[in-house]
Amino acid sequence: MSLRALILGLVAFAALPADAATVASRTIVSGGWGYLQDATSASYITWTQTGTFSSVSVAVPIYGSGGTGTGNAYLTTAIGPGTTVAQQVATTPISTTNSGPTTAMTTLFSGLTLVGPATYYLTIASTSSTLRWTAYFPTTEATGAGVTIGYDGDSQPYNVSYPPASTFYTGSNEGYRKILFSITGNVGGVSPTVPTLSAWAVFGTALLLLSSGLLLIKRYRPQE
Repeated sequence: MSLRALILGLVAFAALPADAATVASRTIVSGGWGYLQDATSASYITWTQTGTFSSVSVAVPIYGSGGTGTGNAYLTTAIGPGTTVAQQVATTPISTTNSGPTTAMTTLFSGLTLVGPATYYLTIASTSSTLRWTAYFPTTEATGAGVTIGYDGDSQPYNVSYPPASTFYTGSNEGYRKILFSITGNVGGVSPTVPTLSAWAVFGTALLLLSSGLLLIKRYRPQE
C-alpha cells in the first residue's frame, strides 16, 4: 500500500462520527426484583450534566399490562408545581403493546442536543390503566463525564393539565425501587449540518497535502 493511500484511509477513518456514549443509565442487578408501576400515575427520572451532549436518545422499558398502554413523555428542565411548557425541551405520545414486565428499552426521544450545565427531568404519565414502566431494586448506574443521576419521583394522581407540574414524592437512594433507563449521546454540541474533522483527521490531511506537494516538486523539478 502506498503512503498516499494509507494517509487517505486514516483521514477517512478519523472523520467518521464517534459511536454514541453513555450519558446516564440504570440497569438491574442479577437477583433483583421488579415492580409494576401503578396505573394512572406519573413518574420522573432526573440527571444533571455539566457539559453538552448532541444526538441524544432517551429510552425506558415500557409495556402494556393486558392491552395497549398509552401515555405521554415529557423532557423538561424543571419539575413540580409551577413548571410550564416554558421549561419543556421535548414531548411525545406513548403507545405500546409490549408485554411485560420487561427490561427491553423503548426509545422515547432521539436526535436531541442537551446543553449544559443543566438538570433534566424525564416525566412519564399514563393515560390508560394499562401503561407500565419498569422499576427494580437493586440497580446499578453508569454515567458519562460530568453527569450525576438524581432521585426518582412518583405522583398519583398527577396534574392532568401538565404532568411535570405535579406534586411528586421523591424516594431515597437506598432501598428504593428505581426506574430503569438508558440515555446515550455524543459529547459536545456538534451541528449535524457542519461536518468536522478530528485532530487525527486534520493531521492526516496535512500529511497528505505535504506528500502531494513534495511529489509535485520532485516531478517538475528542472533537470540539470
